Amino acid sequence: MNTVVLHGLIVSGDALRTDAPAHRLIAMETLQAIVSDTTLPPETSELSEDQTAQAALFHNEILVKYCEAGDVLPIRFGAAFSSDAAVVSHVASDAVQHLTMIRRLSDSKEFALRLVPAAQQHSKHEDAVAPASGRDFLTRRMTTRNNRKTISERRHTFAKALATRIGGHVSSILAAETLRPDRLVDLTLLVPTANITALVSESAQLYVEARDLGLDLHMTGPWPPYSYASIEVLDGLATGA
Repeated sequence: MNTVVLHGLIVSGDALRTDAPAHRLIAMETLQAIVSDTTLPPETSELSEDQTAQAALFHNEILVKYCEAGDVLPIRFGAAFSSDAAVVSHVASDAVQHLTMIRRLSDSKEFALRLVPAAQQHSKHEDAVAPASGRDFLTRRMTTRNNRKTISERRHTFAKALATRIGGHVSSILAAETLRPDRLVDLTLLVPTANITALVSESAQLYVEARDLGLDLHMTGPWPPYSYASIEVLDGLATGA
């Protein structure tokens, strides 16, 4: 059985990306659906772990190519239909909303910014010279504790200031709802294309500062605006929520 997988939407008139993995476009009045054909089961729950991973990468690779060329509205991974007609019916029912979202996300890309502790580098420097006395030993211990407290406070201050430091280059910042234990900061950024160079430059400086604090700053992108591809999120941005 053939399944039609919907990857994303672009406006009518935009060209097919021939450098993307095998796919095609379904033309409608104001939109074009980016789709591919597969014989895999339509439900992702029926796929093996490897099949799911490969399908997700395929989905992302197509959308990244369209993101490089212009504006694309990503559709959630796993949107599968029985035919082209079913895709058209699904998209057409919310065509005005989809077109509005594309226009509101126009000329913007998504980036991810994460701050994590750097890999531990064990050092024997403090123990290179044996303490001269018990007082010397206690003094060293106190100095070590104070240094750790100071670096912890500096890390906290740096992490809190990240959003402010990059704020002038982005149009929106979304913080992860649940922060993983190994991450101090986990942000998703919506960045106007014109600001990407400035953001990359700022992140390079932040990376140096983070390393001095024993932290690693990771920024990835540009990506299609996955995190912003819902009318609820966009309405939240418009109202300042």
